[in-house]
Amino acid sequence: TTGGPSEHERIVIMLAEKDGVDLPTAVARLNRSAWLYKVKSFDQVPDSKLPGIVARIKSGDITCAEKP
Repeated sequence: TTGGPSEHERIVIMLAEKDGVDLPTAVARLNRSAWLYKVKSFDQVPDSKLPGIVARIKSGDITCAEKP
């Protein structure tokens, strides 16, 4: 391994920084999306699905911000 954060960890950090929330909040939000991939938590989402999650975060489809 490279010793850096995993791809999953980088996505959690990206979401937390984008939305100005702490890491546990970002993890909880991503865990709520995990069922879409038939897994129980975000860290079990297959690596092949991660680029799509990144795109959804960048588009604002996945966010920690409260929806009105």
